[in-house]
Amino acid sequence: DNVEALSNLGVVLARLGRTDEAITAYRGALKRSPSQQAIRLNLGLALYKAARFEEAAGEFAAVVSAQPVNLQARYLEADCQLRLGRPEAVVTLLEPLAATRSDDRVLAYLLGMAYLRTQQPQKGQVLVDRILRNGDSAEARLLMGMAKRAVQDLAGGLEDLARAVALNPELPGVHALYGQALLETGNRDRAVVELEAELARNPSDFEANLVLGMLAKEDQAFEKARGYLSRAIAMRPGNLSARFQLAAIHVSLGETEQARTMLEAIVGEAPTFIEARVSLATVYYRLKLKDLGDKERAVVDQLNREAQARQPGAAPSLSQPPR
Repeated sequence: DNVEALSNLGVVLARLGRTDEAITAYRGALKRSPSQQAIRLNLGLALYKAARFEEAAGEFAAVVSAQPVNLQARYLEADCQLRLGRPEAVVTLLEPLAATRSDDRVLAYLLGMAYLRTQQPQKGQVLVDRILRNGDSAEARLLMGMAKRAVQDLAGGLEDLARAVALNPELPGVHALYGQALLETGNRDRAVVELEAELARNPSDFEANLVLGMLAKEDQAFEKARGYLSRAIAMRPGNLSARFQLAAIHVSLGETEQARTMLEAIVGEAPTFIEARVSLATVYYRLKLKDLGDKERAVVDQLNREAQARQPGAAPSLSQPPR
């Protein structure tokens, strides 16, 4: 029942790499003394190291609630939210600090990433300029590359991301973003190398797992694709893109019941996701459920007509879910 002993045991276990045991020790200490924010911060760090970002974000948020001036906890929570695909939450966390911490490069980087992922490139550029005041850096180049990709300057974005990799190949996410830029500019083989380089450094990178899963599926390496996509879904269980790609593998392998369950859930959450409805119609027909298949096809036809009405003269396109 000694709180200090349990806390120190957690520290030792964490340093030994026995992360799950460290988490248990920290939680045991907090159960006995819930107000110990230093222990809660260490628990959050252990969860973060274990790539359990949802739980880690909750612990860091609790520390911030108790200690609003604790910048370490605030920045770690923001980083978790970025990894979980919630840039809006990062803006809420960090924007109030931006005016008074103009020289804080960590804040500028995290908030800049959030601005760019919420389609606010002008605000993001202001923070890039702040970082560049101290000279060229991988962080600034990564943000510049993201900003250029956002406005479809793919060549410029590729150049900046290549420079970011050269400046700091260990920067989290840099290989994944460079790999995506390479893929967008038609260099698939080099893209795969970069995406794999990201996972070698950071196995929990969502984008790298998702894109490699999609590419493996294209190559009909279905078991390999399933592994990547399952890891992506474990990190972001609600992500529609990853779930649809995994459902498509079930369709390709003839695993119709699994595909049906996943696709019905997806179209329930995203009724205008045409590709999911097309796949679901295919599954219904394979299951000899013609009435349900016909119903899905009718919905697809209606969605395509609506898409054409919004864009006169344009061919209907299949909508993609948000990442």
